[in-house]
Order: sequence, then C-alpha cells, then structure tokens
Amino acid sequence: MRIIEDITFQCGGETDKSALSALRLHPELPAGSHCVYIYSLADSEITYPNEAGAVIYIGEACRVNEPSGVRFAGHISKSLTEGNNFTTNHTVTAYYYRKRRLRLQIYRLDTCASDSDRKAIEKRLIARHVKRFGAQPIGQGTTGPSYTPKAIVNLMPTPEEDAAIAVGLRSLAVG
Repeated sequence: MRIIEDITFQCGGETDKSALSALRLHPELPAGSHCVYIYSLADSEITYPNEAGAVIYIGEACRVNEPSGVRFAGHISKSLTEGNNFTTNHTVTAYYYRKRRLRLQIYRLDTCASDSDRKAIEKRLIARHVKRFGAQPIGQGTTGPSYTPKAIVNLMPTPEEDAAIAVGLRSLAVG
C-alpha cells in the first residue's frame, strides 16, 4: 500500500467536493489501477466502543473502462435530498452537507493483481478497525440503492419501526 493522495475538503470551504471530481485525472489512478481509500473526519472524532476515532468509511476501487479516480466523486450526492446514485455513501454525504471537514486518503495497491486481492485488503482494514475501535466505521454499509438520498427522503417507516428507533433515543434522555 502506497499513499498517493491525502486531501481535506468541506462543503462551502476553500476545497470542496469538486476536488474529488478532479481525481479522475490523477496520474496514479488510471483505468485498471487498484486502490483502497479511507474517508475520515479531519478535525474531530467519532465515539466508538473501545476508543474514539475519525474513520467514517473504508472502500476499494478499480475501474476497467475508465480511470479508477472517478469513484470518489460518486460517494457524495448533489444534496441530502437529491440524487439516486447507488455509489453515494449516505454517512459521508451527511457529514459533508453538515459542513464537517473531511479527509480522503487513497492508497495505490501496486502489487495487487485481482479484484479478490483488493477486496481482501479492504476487509482486513475494516477488521483492523473493528479490533482497535470496537466497531466497523460508522459509514460502512450505507452505500447502495437503499441509501440514496431519494430512497432516504422517500422512506416511510411504519409506526412500529419509528417506536423501535425512538426507544434508543428515550433511553438516552432518561440516562
């Protein structure tokens, strides 16, 4: 693993998500290049069970027919309520539009020869996070068709589902 990019960005900041679109031209991320990447909070922490940490999401990428660098702009939607791109990560998007300063680190996998090798490296990074912090990164599992802004906005939970989620909120208020 060799770090090839380390950028910070913020909605409304000097560097915003447009910096992610520019990664499609990154010379180290042409078509066929394997990488893993980490989105994190740049200047604050998340309370995990074992210790506080900053990692939001760990991912992997390799594009065959286009530069692998196109992957990163897809993680943040146009807004919290617009967009139907299944590559959007709802948690990264939520932090971005709440004007939190984010960091993206991209690691080129020069010796990686296959998709399964790359995915195994991603799994090891996630497992390492679980071992150290006591949980997966907070944004793992919030990518896909169920988590697009359009899907979340149109979500119509049942009263029973709302009551189940509210139990946790009430216990916080009581404690």
